Amino acid sequence: MTNPIHKESFNLGGYGRRFPGHTEMLAALTGTESYCMMLASGNLRVCHVTTHVSLLDALTKYITTERVLEVIRLADGVCKQLGIAEPLIGVAG
Repeated sequence: MTNPIHKESFNLGGYGRRFPGHTEMLAALTGTESYCMMLASGNLRVCHVTTHVSLLDALTKYITTERVLEVIRLADGVCKQLGIAEPLIGVAG
C-alpha cells in the first residue's frame, strides 16, 4: 500500500517521463510483473484493471479476459493477506 503522491515532485524527479503513475514505478522498482492499483475505504476495496490510459485504449487494448481474471486473483490474494478470509468479489464495467 502507498500513500498519496505529490505529482509535481514525481514529475520533477524524472519519474513522470518513465512511468504514467507511481503504481507502475513501484512495480518496476521491485521487479513486480503482476500488479494492480487497489483503493480502500472502510470495508470496500476497489482494484483497477487498467490505470493511466485513455478510455479508447482501455477498451481496445488492455481490458482482456486474462487481465480481468488476473486482477480478480490479485484482489482475492491481497484481501486474504489483509485478513478477509472469504472476500466477496464483484466485477463492474
